[in-house]
Amino acid sequence: MIKTDDGRAVTSDGVNWQVQLWREYQSLQWGGLGRPQTRWGYLVAGVWNRAIGFDRFPVDPMIDVVEIEVPSQTLIAHIEQHCERLPFAPADNIELWLLDHDAHLPLALLASTRERDNRERVSQAGWRASLPSDLSFVSDTLLQYKDFARQLHRGSSYHRDAIAGVVNHTAGKPAMAQWFERGPEGDGTGLDGIRLDTSLVGRCVSREMFPELLLREHWPDPRVQALVHDFHLWQAPLLLTLFRLSRSTRAFWEPLASTQAEVVARLHRLYPEIVDQQLVNATLVEAAIRRAAR
Repeated sequence: MIKTDDGRAVTSDGVNWQVQLWREYQSLQWGGLGRPQTRWGYLVAGVWNRAIGFDRFPVDPMIDVVEIEVPSQTLIAHIEQHCERLPFAPADNIELWLLDHDAHLPLALLASTRERDNRERVSQAGWRASLPSDLSFVSDTLLQYKDFARQLHRGSSYHRDAIAGVVNHTAGKPAMAQWFERGPEGDGTGLDGIRLDTSLVGRCVSREMFPELLLREHWPDPRVQALVHDFHLWQAPLLLTLFRLSRSTRAFWEPLASTQAEVVARLHRLYPEIVDQQLVNATLVEAAIRRAAR
């Protein structure tokens, strides 16, 4: 993300940048008779990339186009100046972790933010495997162990709901989540949280206690561990964008991520390190061939 006083530009692939302007706007509920409320928020002004330039989105006709164009061009100038430095080091070092029920240790990452004031925006301590619209996760483990799959599905046939059920069951009811401020070496200082035991505030948790892949890898049930491995395999191209991966972990996951060539091609500009450049180059060639064959 690139941020100025007037807005920010965000990218999920290092190529396409969404330009968002920080603006004051008025809101009035549909059918409301009261005076509109004045609020501040981000207005999506458009999308920029080097190939097509700035594609400005339609805006409210009551807004002066100059109020959109001038700050947008300022942000675009910053993108052009800094985009070659990708990936940027992460600044969101305040993280919300779902805790396991037994030891109250980090189990799965729920959210992260740059500013402590944003913590109140998250009020639920539940983990999801994907966005509601994304049903693409398929676990070979659940396909292989039919009885295990029936045990976990609990009314849903989607594999993403099965793994979410396992994780949230491990967190217990009511689930607890804690905010941690992560230090330069990866250790975390416990802040407040959701339904948190106050005795946990102020504790220091070592880097090793935080799941490197954002969801705990080691489970006592080998079938659950295999299910979690399937999930990490599905996420492998995304996991390689993480800055805190050890070199050995990165070397292990690069070949597995290469099976999703087109996803790697979309994300590789955001990889902070590449262990096997020859492998990644071959993966990019494969992705280009697949795109050309369509």
